[in-house]
Amino acid sequence: MRINLPTHPIVPVMVLLLFTILGIHGQIAAQTKNRPSSQEIATAAMDAGTDTSALFLDGVLAVWRYSGEGKYFHYVQQRIDLLLKKNGLTIQHGTTLVALFQVTGQEKYLKAAEALWQEAQGQPSTLQEQPFYAAYAALSHNDKALAQVVEEFQRREPKQGQSVSESDHYGQTLVDVLDYIPEMQPGRSSLLQLLNKWAAAKKQDDLSELQEYTLAKAVRKGYMPRSYPEAVRKGPDKVPRKYSILFVAVEADIANLPKSGLCDHVLLDSYFNNEIKKDQNGHPLSWHYKWEEQSNGGFSAWAGLFENTGFRPKTLPAAPTAANLRSAGMYIIVDPDIEKENKEAKFIRAEHIKTIRDWVKAGGVLVLMANDTGNVELDHYNQLATTFGITFKKESKGKVTGNQFEMAKLLVPAGNGIFKTAKQLYIKEYSSLKLTGPAKSVIRDKDGDHVMAIAKYGKGTVFAVGDPWLYNEYVDGRKLPPDYENFEAARELIYWLAAQVK
Repeated sequence: MRINLPTHPIVPVMVLLLFTILGIHGQIAAQTKNRPSSQEIATAAMDAGTDTSALFLDGVLAVWRYSGEGKYFHYVQQRIDLLLKKNGLTIQHGTTLVALFQVTGQEKYLKAAEALWQEAQGQPSTLQEQPFYAAYAALSHNDKALAQVVEEFQRREPKQGQSVSESDHYGQTLVDVLDYIPEMQPGRSSLLQLLNKWAAAKKQDDLSELQEYTLAKAVRKGYMPRSYPEAVRKGPDKVPRKYSILFVAVEADIANLPKSGLCDHVLLDSYFNNEIKKDQNGHPLSWHYKWEEQSNGGFSAWAGLFENTGFRPKTLPAAPTAANLRSAGMYIIVDPDIEKENKEAKFIRAEHIKTIRDWVKAGGVLVLMANDTGNVELDHYNQLATTFGITFKKESKGKVTGNQFEMAKLLVPAGNGIFKTAKQLYIKEYSSLKLTGPAKSVIRDKDGDHVMAIAKYGKGTVFAVGDPWLYNEYVDGRKLPPDYENFEAARELIYWLAAQVK
């Protein structure tokens, strides 16, 4: 699906409507014209500062995830903090609270979400409240509550003669609820069937803006077949309601990105890297560099970039085999466990090396991300890496004192084959690389040591870096100053990796 945003008919109408509503029509002339429409709309609304509705704040969070600009997250956090002080939260704010807790780990957001949950018990629920119920139920491992969410959608399935508006809101809420339903959760398949049934009833040549949003998001998330983008390529020609503007605009921005990974899975290892801790409810949780992990040490921002590029981020909890690597375009191994992190650490063995080597030789793309010495198991990891002419040195470079970010600054040389627009990167406490044979340097640090490298092996490709590097703390824009371009570098790396997939 490609929507040409600068000429797309809905964008100026959407922006004009929002500015009129907020009384700031003249600000449109001051906005930078080459910025995505969702950022234009969000920035103008934030400048006005009048909308604290849950749907608007969740929309701003969507803009943050799409853009990697921390100002959007900080705005939402500040608004929620004010509402907490004024006791101005509604049940719909629950999804925002859950998101803030998952990102920051701050207990005040969890307690506020718990209070809203308790307030809702025993009261009639509405369709708009279901995303919060699902988000909180998943967070608290409440299978009974998740089953009730499924039942609610089954009960409210649109019937013949129901208004278009009611049906549209059903589809929009359903596709949003699926974000919170675990993949293996009983009832999830029922929700997917309801969504596909809802989509089949729509006239593909006459879609409302909410219908297009629902279909586009469903395809991007893998809830529906990829055949639908062609059906929704034509943009909506109706003025959307205020609350849906940001969601529609973000989805349009995403749809307009080049798609390089159609039908390819990107597998993230969770066998060699499988640290376990207890979550807020005492349940065991595999953490540290996981797709779904939204806190500083997670990969949720990078997962979103993969998804927006057309890949399907998946986790591989088992040892690699020819069978489970067969459907993968990429396989990523990050920071293999040492025994002080995981008493049951799984080491890379000869049989794993052979499997991975054969898969790469046949055209697979392997990403190896280490860490600085003392935080990663390198003896066995290097047995795999040296197959491709790469060795992670046992050292720790790029140490940083406090917020002196310049101590870990890495400049991209002109003409770099991977990073074409990102010029200033940030990488701290990493192992540099020793290269031989087919391995070639991508970037060197100020001492001339190799920080990143690539190697061709048969039909396949290997990319290596001596740090997990692209975890949320230094990608999602909340911590680094804006002149560091890790978010854009993460996107450019994905495009380069995608081009190597055979």
